[in-house]
Amino acid sequence: MKITPVRSYDEYRSIVKGKKLINNGFLPNEIKNYILQKRLFFSNKGNQLILFYDEVNYYQLVCESVKKREAPVPISFELAKPIVCHIVDNNKNDQTEDIQNILTGSDFHLRCIIHEYVLSNLDSVSYANNNDFLVTNEIKSLSECQNILSIWKNNLPLYEITYMLPEDVLVLADKNQVICLKDSHTGQLAGACYYDVFLGTTTIHHIVIDPAFRGKGCAGLLLSAWLEQAGQFGAKTARSWIEDTNYSSQKSFSKIGFVKTPNVSYQFIKK
Repeated sequence: MKITPVRSYDEYRSIVKGKKLINNGFLPNEIKNYILQKRLFFSNKGNQLILFYDEVNYYQLVCESVKKREAPVPISFELAKPIVCHIVDNNKNDQTEDIQNILTGSDFHLRCIIHEYVLSNLDSVSYANNNDFLVTNEIKSLSECQNILSIWKNNLPLYEITYMLPEDVLVLADKNQVICLKDSHTGQLAGACYYDVFLGTTTIHHIVIDPAFRGKGCAGLLLSAWLEQAGQFGAKTARSWIEDTNYSSQKSFSKIGFVKTPNVSYQFIKK
């Protein structure tokens, strides 16, 4: 399969016009950044559009929904890196089933199932506090950004790591969308996450606690800070996607009122 780079955001808009991309969770500014860094590609397989976001270690695939009920047609990939595709299913509809059949027929395998957890009333949250740790949005240097990237890369599954540069973290920090947790006595980074707010819903990303600081309530501090800050940005609902085997995260989110919804994301991988 030949893939072609997307050269501008206007070209991207033209490519996706009229298409129903069933798993395109990228925000406009993120898409523009991929294009600027020459990391967004596309291919038309027959009448179906496929986008490839280059995450350096793998490609993240976004595909158009199947328009007709017909026998799945395998897709031939000739890419050197693994390909990851998320299929978000909230209605158990035929189109997502068709996409899954196409992926499995193209030598993809299911790596994990990821469930959506939602908190609908941010006003009900009791915000946590612990004098042993400092919650901050202030990031002063690219070296601090590199420390944050390191804690994410060292503790998150490879196929959940979106490629980011220190400069990307600094841009998020300038928007107060990166939250750091530091030891009040040593200044050591204990945990970090970032979040976005879109159409009244805030989603948390890359929440990680350094193993040396686990079991001290740090996750609750980061979650509380996220919800408090996102509420100030106008968020009414909070959301997280958690793997079905990540019991510690499920417990942390459930403690402050998050509930599991019927929405499920299936992560398929072709190596």
